[in-house]
Amino acid sequence: MTSTAVAKPGPGALVAQYKADYAMVLPSHINADQWVRVTQGLLRKNAALAKVAQQNPGSLLSALLDCAHKGLEPGDTYHLVPMGGEIVGITDWKGELELIYRAGSVASVTCEVVYENDEFEWHPGEMERPVHRPDWFAGDRGRMIGAYGYATMKDGATSRVVVMSEADIMAVKKVSKTAGRSDSMWNVWPD
Repeated sequence: MTSTAVAKPGPGALVAQYKADYAMVLPSHINADQWVRVTQGLLRKNAALAKVAQQNPGSLLSALLDCAHKGLEPGDTYHLVPMGGEIVGITDWKGELELIYRAGSVASVTCEVVYENDEFEWHPGEMERPVHRPDWFAGDRGRMIGAYGYATMKDGATSRVVVMSEADIMAVKKVSKTAGRSDSMWNVWPD
């Protein structure tokens, strides 16, 4: 009896097979050959990722297309995360900042964690931005009580200021798909 089964290419070969498609959507400042090699390296280093990619290649290709379209680098500013039977692409904070700066209107982005021993003042509608005076070298600044962020535009204007309490942050963590994982950013870098 002769088998007519055709072996599916491995995930790394599949990524190489679609290199021309990724090159069409990658911004001109990113070398498609290097981008594909970095992606193949991630698949070789992460057995769980490679396994899900082999079982569900469509989710891998879709996440990589999103990554390429955003002009981000897999494993650095964009992460391929196996969740259940699919690969989910997640833009990390460095990637989000890169996209913000690339848009061209933002001069700087400020995001800070506020601790209980910091001086912090914020009155929406009365202040353009929070006043935050941490003692960076105090050692123990106390427990985290919240965080805030805003952008300063190139014309000097301030974007909407987002302030979140510790409870707000924990509510977001609670619904995060990755919070239960030991390698999740929520657990590795809780601040």
